[in-house]
Amino acid sequence: MIIGSTTIAYPTSFTIEPVEISRKLQTSSGKTVKEVIATKKKFTLQWNILRGAQYQAILTALAGGSFLTFTYPNNNTTATVTVYSDNGLKARLANQHITSWVYKDIELVLQEQ
Repeated sequence: MIIGSTTIAYPTSFTIEPVEISRKLQTSSGKTVKEVIATKKKFTLQWNILRGAQYQAILTALAGGSFLTFTYPNNNTTATVTVYSDNGLKARLANQHITSWVYKDIELVLQEQ
């Protein structure tokens, strides 16, 4: 998987959900009408554990806060879409040994542009 130009550690869990972009209108008779504008994808990547360098690589890829490309496996090939992250990278820092820290329970949600 690649975010921008950075290859990231393969996640423990990877899901793709459809997100419907729509608007609802109410007619003069009171009937509600729904107009579907588009269907986009929401990508959720989760890792059980990442070392500091792996975590930092993802943070670096997300730096800048604008739209970026995301390449992911799709039906025995790869697909590339333009995405953004509203939430950033969520994780908790855990002490693995006395001098070694790791990131656990990491989650990244990317939304297709």
